[in-house]
Amino acid sequence: MDIHGPNIVGEITGANVGGALIPQITDLYSNSELCVTGMNNVVNLNGTSDTVRVTAYDLIRSVHGGSTSLPLTYMMSKNNVDWTSNTDPFACYLEFNCDDLGGLPVYVKVEDGTNNGQPVVAYITVQDNGVICP
Repeated sequence: MDIHGPNIVGEITGANVGGALIPQITDLYSNSELCVTGMNNVVNLNGTSDTVRVTAYDLIRSVHGGSTSLPLTYMMSKNNVDWTSNTDPFACYLEFNCDDLGGLPVYVKVEDGTNNGQPVVAYITVQDNGVICP
């Protein structure tokens, strides 16, 4: 399993399969359930755009447990119903604008190759420090 986030739980190793290096994880917790730890974040609208992008990577502190089946799929939602997803945590994102100022819940989920994973709630605060919004 590939692991992303500032705090990594587990040991990443690799196996050579048909000449390709396949990442594998030795789970230090020996957990069969995929666990995601989220974190809160503050984002600012900047001087050139009234939209800011928040990625799954921005909101995930750690991922551990689950199946070693790759790839991991990163998912995000503003309402826990409509999801955006990608196997790259930097390419899985939500956009926020002037309508979203203040504190908001964001749902983040990581699924392994067996669709194992539960959503967690992280909170973001959208600020307009550059006075972009009318």
